[in-house]
Amino acid sequence: MNPDQPQASLRTLWVLYFAFTGAAVIYAVIGKILADGAVDVPFPLPVTAALIVAAAGTLVAAYIIPRGTWAKAASQRMKDPRDALASYQTAMIMHWACLEAVAIYGLVLTVMTGQWLPSLVGTVVSLAFLATARPRPGSLGIQV
Repeated sequence: MNPDQPQASLRTLWVLYFAFTGAAVIYAVIGKILADGAVDVPFPLPVTAALIVAAAGTLVAAYIIPRGTWAKAASQRMKDPRDALASYQTAMIMHWACLEAVAIYGLVLTVMTGQWLPSLVGTVVSLAFLATARPRPGSLGIQV
């Protein structure tokens, strides 16, 4: 991130956001391609349950892990807005990675079962949370 150009940093943040969002869509497409022509296998209950618990845990982690970095960004905004923007960018990347992981869990289950539904559900859940997590540094009082 270039500290002298906060607008460039914000553009970078938007590019990253769309990359995470696009990746979630690509996982659904890969799941559909893999599921077409595959032999359906029943959902293995222990693995399905483990992946559902992992997805729920990852969604919770998406809001807990970056919380400290968001607080650091908010406290830095008065001292050095560039450092605040860097902290905010780091927190958002961690947040989006956790939200994207839900789509990956769905893809893993699709690969295991040959059914497209898990990949579709994982992607929809991931995109729903990503839609609410677009870049908004102004929400922390960071001026761009």
